Amino acid sequence: MKLEYIVKCQYYGTSKTYNKVFYSEKEYLNFKNWINSKRGYTNTKFFKKSISDNNTKESVELDIKLNNKTKKDSLKSYLLNNKKEILFYKFIYCLIEKNEIVYVGKTINIQSRILTHRKDNSKSFDSFSIITKLPNEISDSELLKLEEKYIKLLKPKYNIIHNI
Repeated sequence: MKLEYIVKCQYYGTSKTYNKVFYSEKEYLNFKNWINSKRGYTNTKFFKKSISDNNTKESVELDIKLNNKTKKDSLKSYLLNNKKEILFYKFIYCLIEKNEIVYVGKTINIQSRILTHRKDNSKSFDSFSIITKLPNEISDSELLKLEEKYIKLLKPKYNIIHNI
């Protein structure tokens, strides 16, 4: 199946006309989605080329709807085309006070854990640092062993249990 179209649009304010040939409906729809989500293209109109009885080509407008693309549709298209994979990490971090490491801990949510320490007031610190960022697939026992290793190495004053 051969589909011939004339595509008229604005590309950063400049009028453009493309003669496109598609060999399937899917190929046409993929191009249509691509051009509508691509930055810089506006006022996109698709005209289907058809042969009339006297063998002259005439243009038939297919998608007036594309010309009336709303901000909501544009935003939705942008968001869907720029989606990111969900990745989770586990962290080993340290709390620092006056350039001295005072605590080493582990967490899956670094910001929440630092805020908890701030509210707790049992540890005095002015900054923090991430010692290592690990994939979520690491087991809790491996994470605990790694945390203990850093506590024994750095001997922070608030990690009393592992400092013996």
